[in-house]
Amino acid sequence: MTNTQITLDQVVPISTARSRLSQLVDQIQDEDFVVVSKKYQPQAALVSLAFFKQLLQIYQRWQREQDFQKLEVLRDKLPSRKPAQVQQDIAAALKTVRKS
Repeated sequence: MTNTQITLDQVVPISTARSRLSQLVDQIQDEDFVVVSKKYQPQAALVSLAFFKQLLQIYQRWQREQDFQKLEVLRDKLPSRKPAQVQQDIAAALKTVRKS
């Protein structure tokens, strides 16, 4: 990933983006992205496919870390059981299922 600071030359009014879309697609191959503004406010970003793939990979790693953190929180909330107790619980559950 390259520099992600937004510079003025990367901000393009939507009217310009409409008329120069092909040129902007060429431009983002070198600069990763351009920001499209509407009424002088940033509204969207046009990003190169390579940059988008990098962003997706970063997001997926972050999401996986978040999922593991949630699992750890759930695990910490579960009561602690000794392996022998777990085996007894399983045996009791099997016995109940087999009776029905």
